[in-house]
Amino acid sequence: MILPGPGFETVVGRGLIEAVSAELPDYVAYVAPEAYELARPRLAKYPRAVVEAVQLEHEALEQISTASASTVAEAVVGIGGGSALDTAKFVSWRTGLPLWQFPSIASVDAAFTQPAGVRVERRVRYVGTATPQLVAVDLDLVLSAPAALNRAGAADILSCHTGLADWRHASTVPDALPVDEELVSRAENWLNQLEHSADAVGAVTEDGIRFLVTVLRDIGTTCDAVGFSSFEEGSEHYFAYCLEYLTGMHLVHGELVALGIVAMSIAQQNDPDYIVELLERLRLRYRPHDLGLDPEIIARVLGELPRYCAEESFPPSAAHLLTRETRQEILARLTSSDPS
Repeated sequence: MILPGPGFETVVGRGLIEAVSAELPDYVAYVAPEAYELARPRLAKYPRAVVEAVQLEHEALEQISTASASTVAEAVVGIGGGSALDTAKFVSWRTGLPLWQFPSIASVDAAFTQPAGVRVERRVRYVGTATPQLVAVDLDLVLSAPAALNRAGAADILSCHTGLADWRHASTVPDALPVDEELVSRAENWLNQLEHSADAVGAVTEDGIRFLVTVLRDIGTTCDAVGFSSFEEGSEHYFAYCLEYLTGMHLVHGELVALGIVAMSIAQQNDPDYIVELLERLRLRYRPHDLGLDPEIIARVLGELPRYCAEESFPPSAAHLLTRETRQEILARLTSSDPS
């Protein structure tokens, strides 16, 4: 199935690793180790070199790109989740080599956006532009991944719930980015589709994977086209970025964002009970104890979040305005046995 419409050329189906790799020029592969172990026996053409993409510090990526430039290769290939795909994008941007992407999980929209998400002193930065020749979503590869990793992709859709509320709030500030009702309508449609497909996503069926890939591609394409992401990235992502910055922890992006969605929907008074109910249908992990997070960590993040948002110059959001009472309410609900 070739996905129609604008955006990166994307094909979803079975046997794609064999078919697409057979036509690749000489390439260097940037991989998630687990994904590459599954993909390697199926490659019709092996890479000139394999580089494990396990972290996204900007300085390390620059070193990887310099080493890649000296490798006799004609292309860059990413095989894995967000880290591998962002690494491949970064190297493609820095070297000018053409790019092919093989997502191994439907967990993020990294395969469908041009900038690479990197870390500079543990702070998230988006740099460069890289447009893949093809994004090949091999269903056999994706469906062999742990179910939780595929469910996590729903968070970058559900984040429209809190992102839209933050955008409307931010638009009231002088000189702020005005709300575009066409984009709002598009984001609300993604949320409606997610609710309709929640059971398929939670069960990690083939239809659920196809849904996630299609909508994540739409979101990534829209972000690239308009040059911002306020309709799907707001205080819930700021919460996730702040936690990573303060702790140095590397959690599953979608699960951490899901936790942020619950926390910030409470702060926004934006139907948190509905969010929890939908996350349960999606079977998406979000509770702090499921993610290995102590209440002390959550309390610290909530306490530091307004200052962090100011330092990062994020658009105004619920994360900027947390009062002591709101922080206490969020912490109590997140750490109770039943956050709903």
